[in-house]
Amino acid sequence: MHLPAPKNHFTSDVCISKDTPIFATSKDPIKFVGRYNSTDERENEMMTVRWRIIPFEHQIPQSEQKDIPPCVKCFSELTKLGE
Repeated sequence: MHLPAPKNHFTSDVCISKDTPIFATSKDPIKFVGRYNSTDERENEMMTVRWRIIPFEHQIPQSEQKDIPPCVKCFSELTKLGE
């Protein structure tokens, strides 16, 4: 799978050749958009089954937010809660 990389940071696209988790944020579900803004429902269905969507419905007010160091293990446990 080739992921386009920002050209101002990298010289080439990122190529993932084995299983690895990818975390992304989006306002809406991921949809396929082809040439000339064409859509394909079969492609959208394949995207839906390949990505696990975790909706975050509420935002914590800035005054109540805590500075917590990142923990990969804890985040992976959070993603497993949806199973």
